[in-house]
Amino acid sequence: MRLQASGAALTMKKSFLYLILVSVAVLPARSETPTPADHSSTEIGGAMKSMSKAYKQLRIQVADPSQNTSSLELVAKMKAGAVESRKYEPAEAKSVPEKDRAAFVKAYQEGLDQLIETLGKLEAALKTGKNEDAVILVTALGKERKAGHAKFNPER
Repeated sequence: MRLQASGAALTMKKSFLYLILVSVAVLPARSETPTPADHSSTEIGGAMKSMSKAYKQLRIQVADPSQNTSSLELVAKMKAGAVESRKYEPAEAKSVPEKDRAAFVKAYQEGLDQLIETLGKLEAALKTGKNEDAVILVTALGKERKAGHAKFNPER
């Protein structure tokens, strides 16, 4: 014995299939090429994202001496991200006139050097159990972060 689909069920199936095909056809294609403001898919973007994640966690726990081992791991991640980011030019450099670009990139690298220096001080404070000093240094990192993003990634 064979079951046949009713006319209404068959029409509904065709309508559903048509709806799916039309939906897929009109969805915008995702661009795979990052725009200058889209740092998330670039080498520098990956390093910055890693630093940002570590920084956010560090802010939460830096005052707690029982978290110093974890805090030191976060500082190491941030330092590695800063060293990695220093190898690249920020995307914003492309919009700087050619005659000013070298100075712009140099200022970016000096900012990262300052960040690495502050991370070294933070590491020393955590290793010696000076969490009050570490809290102050994390606050300084936040200010450096804000200033750096304002200058080298203004769309952030």
